[in-house]
Amino acid sequence: MRNVMEKTVCEQATGCQQVGSIIFYDDKGNKISVKEAKKIIQDYGIVEVPQAGAGSFREVFDSLGFEEAEIVDSTSSAGDWGLGVKNEVGWFPAWQENRYPYNGFRYSINDSICPCRTFKQLCIEMEEA
Repeated sequence: MRNVMEKTVCEQATGCQQVGSIIFYDDKGNKISVKEAKKIIQDYGIVEVPQAGAGSFREVFDSLGFEEAEIVDSTSSAGDWGLGVKNEVGWFPAWQENRYPYNGFRYSINDSICPCRTFKQLCIEMEEA
């Protein structure tokens, strides 16, 4: 229930709503499989999801193999937000970026901050970076 309400609030706050199911594309506009999208993300590249809304980040990162996704910074009214995502290694900084003037969002992670053991630690590290 929390995720449904959060998704609705995110979409209402930005005006960016999910339309249809999640389909991945590379940063050149080529449709790719979930397996290919996972590889790109693991290599710290960018994947695009034209159908995504501002609140789709949990579904997107879940599809990419992450156990959890949390908002770190949601101050952009366009949905260009800092996130934290967790896999078996730990928490990583992640981003979603609005594809304006096109629909949807771009997603990426990076390892500029080594994987953190806790979400709180990640937030502190991101704030100090």
